[in-house]
Amino acid sequence: MEYTDFCCFLATFLLECKFSKTYSRLCNDKYVDTSSFATEQQYKQWWKAIDECNQCERFLSQFWEVVQLAFNNTMQKTFQPTNCEYKIYVTIDDDKKHYNFHVCPRNVPLNDN
Repeated sequence: MEYTDFCCFLATFLLECKFSKTYSRLCNDKYVDTSSFATEQQYKQWWKAIDECNQCERFLSQFWEVVQLAFNNTMQKTFQPTNCEYKIYVTIDDDKKHYNFHVCPRNVPLNDN
């Protein structure tokens, strides 16, 4: 698959995910402009090729599983904050939050009872 085709496939797939509809329904919807994305037939051909990849091998992962794992790992590394970037808030009064204060995870001793 060429790089431009892969980018077109990924953009079409993300459009499909954004609307939570199949691409064929998006193509038939008069309110959604799919002219700059893949054609419906081309998109189906790509999915068929992805489904057939590694299908005969018993112990290999399906290609779509490998792509999904790589995509999820990349998004996690790019957008998910590390443990030190999380802000933990402790509140004594949950309704009014008068006594909330900030605790940094690296300043909390381990196994402190």
